[in-house]
Amino acid sequence: MKIFRNPSLIVHLDFTITHMPQQYQTFILSKDLNPAITKGMVGVILEVLDEATFEVEFVTPEGSNYEYQGRYTFTVHSDVFEVILH
Repeated sequence: MKIFRNPSLIVHLDFTITHMPQQYQTFILSKDLNPAITKGMVGVILEVLDEATFEVEFVTPEGSNYEYQGRYTFTVHSDVFEVILH
């Protein structure tokens, strides 16, 4: 918390900005999940399971889902991706 003082005004500014990822937001993967889903891929949040856990998918340029060992969606923790803010 920063406090700026002026003889006629006291202003409190909180510079902490938190952004909770939301359903249907896109993100960039910051770590490999497996051999098929790797760092740098763009994914979509399908469901927010809790404040740090998400069900996500990754789509090929042709529009089909990436698959690994029979799975098309993946449960990930928030420390493996960065949300793309539009």
